[in-house]
Amino acid sequence: MSPSLSAYQLTRMRATEGTTFDTTCAIQPETYTPDGAGGGTVTWSGGVTVPCSLAVRDVRPQERAEPGALTFVQLWEAQLPWDTVVRPTDHLVELGTGQEFEVVGFSGPDSRPLTLSVQLTVVDS
Repeated sequence: MSPSLSAYQLTRMRATEGTTFDTTCAIQPETYTPDGAGGGTVTWSGGVTVPCSLAVRDVRPQERAEPGALTFVQLWEAQLPWDTVVRPTDHLVELGTGQEFEVVGFSGPDSRPLTLSVQLTVVDS
């Protein structure tokens, strides 16, 4: 059995990992505004700003609403400080470019114990 890290060692390693973030992201929560007629509008805004790193991870075919129509979706991965709160309904915006992303998944803490790893797709304008 390998020795476990102390809380101090883990904190130091997370701080070191944090120095590798190369941009800043806004984490924008989903907001639903009723329209008074039984429907409503969903928007994303506000939220918190955190250091992050973004990278393209994969391109996958995905069937569209039209039967038989395939499109290719580019999957991205964001690395965020390990204690960042991100919900499945949030959007991330890279502040340098304004590129907006939708959260599509998370990697478990066992796979990346020093950062939070979030899988994303680009939001079509």
